[in-house]
Amino acid sequence: MTIDFVSRLIAYAKSQGYTFTTMPDVQPLLADRVFDVKPTIWDKITLSLVQLWFVWPTALLRTLFVIAVGFVVVIGLGNCVIAAVRRRRRSAMIWRSPTADPMPVSVVLAAYNEEQVIGRTLRSVLASEYPLAEVIVVNDGSSDRTADKVREVARHDARIQLIDQENTGKAGALNTGLGRASSEIIVTLDADTILTPETIDRLVRHLASDETGRLGAVAGVVRVGNRRRNLLTRWQALEYLTQIGVERAAQDVMGAISIVPGACAAWRKTAVQEVGGYTEVTLAEDCDLSLSLHRAGWRVTQDDEAIAFTEAPETVDALLDQRTRWTFGSLQAIWKHRALLFRSRYGLLGWYVLPQYALAVILPIVFLPFIVFMGIRTAQEQGIDVVVFYFLLFLAAHLIIAAVGIVLMREKWRHLWMVPVYRIVYEPLRAYLLYTAVYMAVRGVRAGWKKLARTGTLDTGLVTANPVEPNAITAGAAER
Repeated sequence: MTIDFVSRLIAYAKSQGYTFTTMPDVQPLLADRVFDVKPTIWDKITLSLVQLWFVWPTALLRTLFVIAVGFVVVIGLGNCVIAAVRRRRRSAMIWRSPTADPMPVSVVLAAYNEEQVIGRTLRSVLASEYPLAEVIVVNDGSSDRTADKVREVARHDARIQLIDQENTGKAGALNTGLGRASSEIIVTLDADTILTPETIDRLVRHLASDETGRLGAVAGVVRVGNRRRNLLTRWQALEYLTQIGVERAAQDVMGAISIVPGACAAWRKTAVQEVGGYTEVTLAEDCDLSLSLHRAGWRVTQDDEAIAFTEAPETVDALLDQRTRWTFGSLQAIWKHRALLFRSRYGLLGWYVLPQYALAVILPIVFLPFIVFMGIRTAQEQGIDVVVFYFLLFLAAHLIIAAVGIVLMREKWRHLWMVPVYRIVYEPLRAYLLYTAVYMAVRGVRAGWKKLARTGTLDTGLVTANPVEPNAITAGAAER
C-alpha cells in the first residue's frame, strides 16, 4: 500500500462512521515517547537507493516507451500519410517530356575492381531511352580486369570514355569524372547498378521542368537486385522499401531529403561544383554532398519511378562492413553540417529530420543497456506476456508502414513476411553499428572503405542477351 492509498482509505472509513485514535490517546504513558524523527544521512541514502531501484527505472522506462511510440508509431504513420498524399499529387502531374528537347546528360561512375559487374552496368546505361552525351568510367586504380571489361563494351559505343588513374578513393574518382563531363546534368550510379531504360528519363524530367534553376539533385529509387538470394537480402529489400518509399518520400514533401544516393541520382553540375564537389572527409560522400547542397540553398527531390537495382551484401560480415561505413559516415556528415540544426532557413531539415536522426542515435547509445535490463526484469516480475505485447505493438506499426510502402512503390506483398524478421534483426544490428561508430569516433580510428566484393548475381528480371552488344539488354518482368 502507498501512503496516498492509506490516506484515502482512512477518509473513506471516517465517512462510514469509523473513528481513529492515536496511540498516546489509548495509552497516555506513550505520550512522551512520541516525537518527530529527523532522518539521518543514512536514511536519506536508503530512500534514494530504494527509489533508484524501484521507482525511477519504471518512470524512465515509461518515458522511453513514450518516445519509442512517438518514433515508430506517430512519426512512422505520419510519414505514411505524407507519402501517400505526395504520391497522389505526383500521379496527377503532367511532365514535359525531357526527350522532346533533350538536355545534354553525362553519366559518371567510379569503378574499383568491378570486372564482375561493370560490363552489365554499362550495357544497361547504354540501353537508356534518354539520349546520352557520354558515359565516363573512372577506373580508380583497379587491380583486376575492370579496364578491359570497359574497353570491350566501348568498342561498340563511342560514348564510353575510360579514365585510368591511381587509386584515390570513390570521392576522388567521382570528382575526376565530374571535371571531365561536358554536360550540365550529371547522372551518377555505382558500378554494380542496373538501370531500367526509363530511369535516366525519369531523373532528368525534374531538372528539365525546373523553372527556378535551383533544383540541385534528383534522387532515384534503389532496390535490392539480389533479394531472392537468402534471408539477409530479403530483409534488406524490405528495409530499402520502407526507408525510400515512405521515409524519404515524406522528407521530399518537407524539402528535407538528407541523402541522395550515389547509386542512382541526377545532379546539376553547377550545384555540385559550387559546394566543392565530393569530399573525402566523410565515408558517406552522398550524404555529405546532399547536406552541402541544402546549406548552399539548393533544392533536392526524389522520383519514385527512376528505378535502379543494386547488389546487396549476402553475408553477415559483408553487411556489417557496409553498415558500419554507412553509420559512421552519416554521423560524420551530420557532425560536419551541424550548423544546419535548428536554423529556420533550413526548414524541417534543421528542425525535424536531422534532430530526429540525432535522437535516434543518442537515445539507444545511452539507454539501450538499461532497456535490455528492464526488459529482462519486467519479464521476470510481470511475465513474458508484457514484453511480447510491446513487441507485437511495434510489429503492428511496422506492418502498416511496410504495407503503405508496398502500395506506394508497387512492390510485392510477400515483403510483409519479412517484417517480424526485420524487427528481430534490426535492433541488435543497429545497436552494434551505433556502438561501433561511437568507438571508432572516440578512438579516432580511420575507417577504411571495405568495398563489397561483387558476385554479379541479380534476380531482377533484367536480362542481358549478349555479353558485348550494348543494345542487347532488355527489361523483363522485374520483381516490383
